[in-house]
Amino acid sequence: MAASSMRSQQASLLRLRHVVRQRPPYSCTRPYATDSSNDHPSPASSTASRRSSLSVPAESRFNEIGVQQISSHIYPQIFSGKAPPAAEDLVRLSKDHLQRHDLLGKNTDSSEPVAFDMPEIQGQTLDEHFYKLAMDSAEPYLGLAKKYSTANAPPRPRKWARRSGWTKYHQDGSFEPVEAPDEEMLTFDVEVLWHQSSYAVMACAVSDKSWYAWLSPWLLGESESDRHLIPLGDPRKPRIIVGHNIGYDRARIAEEYELDQSRNNFIDTMSLHVAVNGMCSRQRPTWNMHRKNRETRDKIANSDAAADLAALLQAKGDVDEEEELWVGRSSVNSLRDVAQFHCGITIDKAKREWSPSSIEKVFATSLTNCSITVLPMLILLTEFTRRSSQRLWKLALILLVSQRFAISLLRSCLSIVHGIHTLQTQKLHTASCLML
Repeated sequence: MAASSMRSQQASLLRLRHVVRQRPPYSCTRPYATDSSNDHPSPASSTASRRSSLSVPAESRFNEIGVQQISSHIYPQIFSGKAPPAAEDLVRLSKDHLQRHDLLGKNTDSSEPVAFDMPEIQGQTLDEHFYKLAMDSAEPYLGLAKKYSTANAPPRPRKWARRSGWTKYHQDGSFEPVEAPDEEMLTFDVEVLWHQSSYAVMACAVSDKSWYAWLSPWLLGESESDRHLIPLGDPRKPRIIVGHNIGYDRARIAEEYELDQSRNNFIDTMSLHVAVNGMCSRQRPTWNMHRKNRETRDKIANSDAAADLAALLQAKGDVDEEEELWVGRSSVNSLRDVAQFHCGITIDKAKREWSPSSIEKVFATSLTNCSITVLPMLILLTEFTRRSSQRLWKLALILLVSQRFAISLLRSCLSIVHGIHTLQTQKLHTASCLML
């Protein structure tokens, strides 16, 4: 019995040793397509690697002083034509610089050439490639925004309907209840009773054809809950929504909380202002001081003060403006100041203040005051486009708040730069050497 048991154990050990001998060795590092840690890979592993990798054979490229560049397979996919040689005087200057720092001839890190088939370049240069991808990703929203910036808003309604939900107002004075604005382009603003709730109690929107107004059922006593979100229509329909600090209004839109991403894209006039005429937080106290001084001078100059005193104040003001030239070229970010700065529009803030306890009684006045802030946003968009359309619409590509646009552009960038250790253009052949 003991002999039989010993033979069984020996047989088990032999089988186990055979299995261990047949197992492939595990690597403690992550395998990459360009991993060169194994100097003598087996034919089977090389075949499997070629099948599972996008890497293709290529040769390494080096510039005139031995700095490695992108591989011979990737270079013609990005740049048309053969790489021009660097100027001899610049090469000589670079070598002299490296020699003075005892770096000339020293070994530099070199990697196996990275090569794979890239997507076709859209254009003659990388700048043209990314510009075309960005323009393609921005449509149809960029086209809608340009079209909307040239539109004229219809006349504002003189009478508002007292009903919850959305109401559409036609240009002939008639109105009708609707589920949501069926528009591709909207300027949008909400009003919130922040003392009582963070949810909107009313909202106004205007398109190039009609006005829209939304009233909360809680405001009119039709619901005990104040938690009502504002619908804007089919989330599958491409739509641009213009607003000032639009993120605040966007938080109260119903479609933005659905699991399926909506095709609503938002343009923020406050961000457009900050991009071209904004100021940092350290400049704001100085700007406020100059504004207060300017208001004081204007008040005295318009009063019954003596003419010489008014002239003195004006002369002092000219000196101050010369010392702080940027003050007259910027403003704070509020809609009131931005509209005054860019368009000369005065928004009477006092008309927008109403008591939370009396809003149900004066809802028509409150709704009119809400609509007062909508028109300046559309006028701002038009003014930004008129002044410097080319620069601002490039900024608008970034300011279109859309994860889909950002992800699409990021994927396009990654498809170009993925796996490339060093990407240098013809003009940077020598400049890269100086960075050593």
